[in-house]
Amino acid sequence: MKKSSTSSKQGSIIKRLLTFTTYMDSTIRRGGAVAAIRNCCFEAAFHDWLLGNSVDILSQLLLPLAGPEEFDEEDTETLPIDLQYLPDDKKREPDPDIRIMLLECLAQVI
Repeated sequence: MKKSSTSSKQGSIIKRLLTFTTYMDSTIRRGGAVAAIRNCCFEAAFHDWLLGNSVDILSQLLLPLAGPEEFDEEDTETLPIDLQYLPDDKKREPDPDIRIMLLECLAQVI
């Protein structure tokens, strides 16, 4: 199978999994999605693709870790668009194990 075909199929799966990183109705579903994403982050050959515009994994991994803190305008502008001006009631991921997995994902891709 060609690499581009594989990347396309994995991209579709990764994008579907990323939607569950903020699914607050089920800790098990969130944890499973983050664990699967973490496993994908171990493949160094795909890091550029994961961080690129087609997947944009960085914003999606940071969003559950973000809280309601306010930053000055200069700092806010340096954040990815999805992380700018979050609502005042935004809460961080409540499960410590999921937070650790998110940090492990970030450590792998950065």
